[in-house]
Amino acid sequence: MRALRSSVIRSFNHDAARRRLEILFVNGRRYVYHGVPARIAAAFAAASSAGAYFNSHIRDRYRHTHLRKSVSPMNGM
Repeated sequence: MRALRSSVIRSFNHDAARRRLEILFVNGRRYVYHGVPARIAAAFAAASSAGAYFNSHIRDRYRHTHLRKSVSPMNGM
């Protein structure tokens, strides 16, 4: 997972082939957002405020799954 400087988001990983964006929030909750294109993930990574970008471009726009286990489906960690 790639770390972010954010007060809300700790890290993320994007699987371009599967169009899945996994986000780990600072509160420990982990979600996978489905159908996220590479251009959105790249803009999210480059945003001056990852939290603001997430709220306006990802949250409530893509189907998501809350991961309750500590194992990531993206990298097995």
